[in-house]
Amino acid sequence: MFFILSKLLTVFIDPTAWLILVVILAAFLKKGKWKKRATIFAIVLFIFFTNDVIYSLVINAWQPSPVTLTKKYSTGILLGGFTVFDAKGKGYLSATSDRFVATSTLYHLGIINKIIVSGGDGSINQENPKEADFAKYMFEQNGVKEADVFAESRSRNTFENAMFSKRMLDSLHLQPPYVLVTSASHMPRAAGVFKKAGLDIDIYPCAYQTVKSRFSFGDYVVPSIDNLVQWRIFIREFVGYWIYKITGKL
Repeated sequence: MFFILSKLLTVFIDPTAWLILVVILAAFLKKGKWKKRATIFAIVLFIFFTNDVIYSLVINAWQPSPVTLTKKYSTGILLGGFTVFDAKGKGYLSATSDRFVATSTLYHLGIINKIIVSGGDGSINQENPKEADFAKYMFEQNGVKEADVFAESRSRNTFENAMFSKRMLDSLHLQPPYVLVTSASHMPRAAGVFKKAGLDIDIYPCAYQTVKSRFSFGDYVVPSIDNLVQWRIFIREFVGYWIYKITGKL
């Protein structure tokens, strides 16, 4: 039930949807103060959610700083969310596959000895291929030994990532601490859940949405439509973090 409700909630936390609804409302309201207010609100929403400076300041405050790992670990735990599948079930690395590259690099540098990929099918209908299985195949194609990479393909969300990863780590007798690899925007929630599950982890955030801290004049005044999508990702993580916090999952 929690899984289904969390998926349905994402429909209501999309700034693009908010903007469209307010614009439609403004268009259909008769002339008067409410039409004027709706129009002004739509303009404010557009300016706020497309401004590079506002978005960068918010996301930089949320994302943990980049990390340099200086010791060796038995295992790196890579969370899913970096692949896509076409209608025929063929898998591809997506635009967020920086975490795949980062994990592969950690392995080839000898910083981690084993890799657990945690991620099944996060859709409600559960009709898609399992992400971890495809990722395991891709790791093997990129020089990771078959015996060194494991697919945890049952999990559908971050809470299940931690639960099933812990079971696999225990069954394989892999010793802590572990390295947790996921996107920087997802890391606050993911790290909290894994620690709550009793796992001793060091974080390795990657796939940063932005690291911009110096701004040009254009950043202040020129709207960026791409930020609407980026805000949706951040809001989903922010809301998800507090829902997990309230429900005792982190």
